Amino acid sequence: MNKKKSSKCGAVIDIGSHLLKMRIAQLRKGEIVEVDRLEYPLHLGHEVFNEGKISFESLRELSQILQGYSEVMESYGVEQIRAVATTALREAKNRAYIIDQLKIQNDLTVQVLEDDQEKTLIYSEMLRSLQEMEQIKDQDTLLTYIGTGSIGIALYDGKNVVYSQSIPVGSLKLRDVLYTAGEDSENFHVVMEEYLDAIIERIGTSLRGVQTSNLVFTGSD
Repeated sequence: MNKKKSSKCGAVIDIGSHLLKMRIAQLRKGEIVEVDRLEYPLHLGHEVFNEGKISFESLRELSQILQGYSEVMESYGVEQIRAVATTALREAKNRAYIIDQLKIQNDLTVQVLEDDQEKTLIYSEMLRSLQEMEQIKDQDTLLTYIGTGSIGIALYDGKNVVYSQSIPVGSLKLRDVLYTAGEDSENFHVVMEEYLDAIIERIGTSLRGVQTSNLVFTGSD
């Protein structure tokens, strides 16, 4: 790690369903250059999807990890910090308490992104990447985001996003929702398949008759 306290750096912290991520970057000649990236596994999504809230133990672990991240940021001379949270904290019944405690314990202000805000940021980055691909940048494209807590789809007609939909079932939530129902059953795969078929049919109904030239997938998993 090349740490220069004199350099001006910014950091973004993402409190996700199963990972706590931090990215430190600098603005150099008009471009954002990453200087460090950290990830730490957490089980916030598992708790929220099963119990409806984040436990005191997980809050303590989260706070301790953030303290370690703060020490890393200090070594880089980070001057600006933005912390966001997505599905797990968004759906936690005690989200206000967790946000308050992180402010008290870590002096960190956490913004919980609502689903439409989160998807807008994701689609914007996907479209930026598409614009760099000359062969498909102006073609109809179906954008798909597969997250741990939700699935998002959007239809891009080459100029604008003309349709979007969010389904509150992601990879982690899907496993947790169906695990209890099928853990003792030899037909668990049947339950999973029927559940997924219902979701796919719902998407298919919304996009019936739509023709697209490209399909783009993204997601942390």
